[in-house]
Amino acid sequence: MDFDLNLLAPAFAARAADWENLGVVCGAPSEPSATVKPASQIVLESYGHLADFVLWTSGEAEGTVIRLSDGRRMVKVYQLHTAADLDSAVDDLVWFVRSDRVPAGGHLWDS
Repeated sequence: MDFDLNLLAPAFAARAADWENLGVVCGAPSEPSATVKPASQIVLESYGHLADFVLWTSGEAEGTVIRLSDGRRMVKVYQLHTAADLDSAVDDLVWFVRSDRVPAGGHLWDS
């Protein structure tokens, strides 16, 4: 499967109002890496959180959010097949930053 990495930027841009309301600055996606397993990444920052989302052409994705006040880290791994799957994964990041609750299937580490 070749997941289209060009879907990453629009998925995050579609939630611009959410990011703004949460005080999150969303960086531009990185250019796809020129490796055996190409990927693109978006980094997000706010006064309280640092996050990144990595998407590989295989459809694998990983979202990580770190709460800066104490280093608490949430990680969730995805296997995406469609643009709707990507939208759902990005919604998980919005939800975690907003609610500070781990989405189903996510893992939490406290520092």
